[in-house]
Amino acid sequence: MTGRNNGFQEELARVARAHPDATDRFLIRSALMWLSVAKRPLRAYELWVALQVEESSDVRHIERLLTESSYVEEPGALTSLRRLLGGLITTQDAPDGFVYVELCKPELADYLFDLDEAGSPDSLAFSRSQAHILAASVSMAICSVTTMHLAHIHGDNTASSLVLYAWTHWSEHLCQSGYALSDNHAAGLADSMIFRVCTDLLVLLLALNDFVTGPITFSIMHDQARCAALVRDAHEVLEKPLAILSTISPDGEYCRALHAARQIFDASKQLRRGRSRDTSPPLLPVSPRMQSLRMDRLVGATGHLFGDGERHTIRDLSDLARGLRRIALVFAQAPLYEELLKEYRREWSPLDVLVHAAGWAENMASYPFWEELEGGSHYLLGLDPSDVYYNTASLVLSRVRQDPAAVKEDDTPWVGGSIMARAPPIPPSISTPRWAAASIIYNIKSLGSWFRPTGTFTVNHPRFLARRVSSFSRLPLRMQTAGLSPFFFADVDVRPFIPTNLRHLYRRRVSTFLTRVTSSEVLKTLDEYSSGWLSSGPMAKGLADTFPEMRTALLSHGYRAALAQLVGAIVLNHLRRMWTPWLASYTWYSPLEDLRLALSDNPAYFLEETLSTSWAVLLFSQMQKPALDTLASLLLRFITSPSHPHHPPHQFQTLPPTHHKTNPESYKTAAKILYLTWTLATIEYILTRALYTTAFLLSPLPLLTSFKSIYHLIGILFRHPIKLLLLAYQTYTYTVHGLIPLVAGSILCACAGQPGLFLLFSSVACTVWSILRWRSFFLMMLEVSGLFIALGFLVAGVGILGRELVKDPIGLKASTAAARRRGIQGRSVLPRGAVGREGILRR
Repeated sequence: MTGRNNGFQEELARVARAHPDATDRFLIRSALMWLSVAKRPLRAYELWVALQVEESSDVRHIERLLTESSYVEEPGALTSLRRLLGGLITTQDAPDGFVYVELCKPELADYLFDLDEAGSPDSLAFSRSQAHILAASVSMAICSVTTMHLAHIHGDNTASSLVLYAWTHWSEHLCQSGYALSDNHAAGLADSMIFRVCTDLLVLLLALNDFVTGPITFSIMHDQARCAALVRDAHEVLEKPLAILSTISPDGEYCRALHAARQIFDASKQLRRGRSRDTSPPLLPVSPRMQSLRMDRLVGATGHLFGDGERHTIRDLSDLARGLRRIALVFAQAPLYEELLKEYRREWSPLDVLVHAAGWAENMASYPFWEELEGGSHYLLGLDPSDVYYNTASLVLSRVRQDPAAVKEDDTPWVGGSIMARAPPIPPSISTPRWAAASIIYNIKSLGSWFRPTGTFTVNHPRFLARRVSSFSRLPLRMQTAGLSPFFFADVDVRPFIPTNLRHLYRRRVSTFLTRVTSSEVLKTLDEYSSGWLSSGPMAKGLADTFPEMRTALLSHGYRAALAQLVGAIVLNHLRRMWTPWLASYTWYSPLEDLRLALSDNPAYFLEETLSTSWAVLLFSQMQKPALDTLASLLLRFITSPSHPHHPPHQFQTLPPTHHKTNPESYKTAAKILYLTWTLATIEYILTRALYTTAFLLSPLPLLTSFKSIYHLIGILFRHPIKLLLLAYQTYTYTVHGLIPLVAGSILCACAGQPGLFLLFSSVACTVWSILRWRSFFLMMLEVSGLFIALGFLVAGVGILGRELVKDPIGLKASTAAARRRGIQGRSVLPRGAVGREGILRR
């Protein structure tokens, strides 16, 4: 050894003699490790806190060390380090007022590495790998408990500098240590970090979700349409990260899947040399600009080699990184960021949490490719001045506090920036025609805001989000369903007609068997399964009740797609009326002709023709309507179920994903058309059955005016006794449970200021009366009545779509409702004790 190295040896020996205690020597060795591999000069405070974190296992104590500058004072930390390390370190006062600690000479680190490599028994010697392992372990422990505290690092230069260092450099230390996640200690530490970080991120995103789903008051100086579109974009960008984070599990073996992917990647180097990148199926099809990750190139070349578990884990972590960056880009735009800062009393920066957490997620996802990735990349890559989000990304990077070692002059083209960024001219998620229409509608609506004394407007106002009860909700459910079949007396008590012996048999044998069956889990399971499919559909709700969820699903792809689906349903329903008029219709589906015959001079002919219908036709007609209602329930359940791209089914675990060879959205489009067809057929069913019931009620009246007519009526009764009684009972139940509630409900709603149902009911009644009164005048129109019905449905459908566009041009109401449901689902899976973590944001 040279004389210089002998000088190191003498100082090491002196320090060892001065601190014979094992605890002090452990601290000295750890401090030397940190100073040997640190990515930047460490402050005395940072080094001392890092040593305390390594020793402590108390999470609360670690959090206080990292976030409370008064918990550890810098002069005390400097004194302790000088007492332990003596001449092995030097201190330097910086212009920022802090004291930085370095090794006495840079060669000391190499000397300690050489001692360990030579097998020296010196207790202070260590290898470079051991030093990086220590720094990585402490940094990962810091990341595990400080996710929420990143919101406050922007304005705190004392207590949070080590937190920033850990989030920036933990992956570099782990990569340079050669420490693989196959090691049980490293895997356990990393899995714990993933669970804790994801839990805190879920709490943060739920808080942001609550903010954008509640009322937000903006200044009148901002464009109302752009503010609404910005809030809607916030709902959309929060959706995928919330779906991923909601599936976190403390027992997840994420590191096992990541290390398996790393082994596959390392073993495929020879294969990758002979394989063209252009022919490799991409694992992560993403935008080449805003959402680019460093590893996309490598994943595209080797993604086909991974198993389902590895692909799924990498994809979820990558999607999480992209999702967090999209959230940062949306929430940084004016005026949303302005109002978000007002949500909390003290200064906080959600962008710091989002950007650093996105970098953390990318580093975790790229673990299999660390050896071939370039270091020092930005959190937002691939952007150029032509990108619509370039200014916003510039602002995000200017607002985020970065570690000095991670910032390079040639890598930082974005400087300065105001507190807000301008949004793109047209939101990318909204088509140009719809945006133009929405701007006009919002400008007309905002005319009254200029005369308000406050000079503000509110997005997501409670009155806007409130679901007002429509008059059409008074439409009785019995009018749209088959109701009481004429062959099943469900409402009639038949027990008095059962013989005594059969009652005794029922009580002793049948009742005992049924009790055993109902007490088992079989019926409960079947009931839960069936209720999940049918309870939310037309079998349990009316058209007015299912309209809101159907409206959301129908408008999920815009008004042009909704109009195309409506036209398809109208054409399909028109073909149904031409080829199979009995399908989904009432038994007698000629309402105008039936009503004309009932009001003619010979109503007995109407009764005779009606009762001459065969039993087979009656039975089939009664059974096909409930069957089609059940099918419509299943269609509605399928249409409103979560699926890609609007409700992506993410599972953040190592289970293999479900592969779909076809696009499920094509099936959903077909299901929407079929459901709309059923809706149109049901509207016709209501009209047909109501008119037929009216005709049957009016037909006997002329027959009671003379003895001859009464005799004719008695003859019909004797020829069709059962059919006549059953039909009379069915007419009675439909009148009592359908027509009378319809008339009474429409009148009451009209008196209460909701005349929609009454006007529709009156219009239909007047139209029917006019056609019957001037039948010869409308004869030509009756010949092509199917065409007029189709045109009527088209006009009504366009009117409903236009009304929805005027009420909510951006689709904010449906987006807010869906975001609130996601918030409820996310909070239901929060681990115990995680709810209190939100209080850190408001400290």
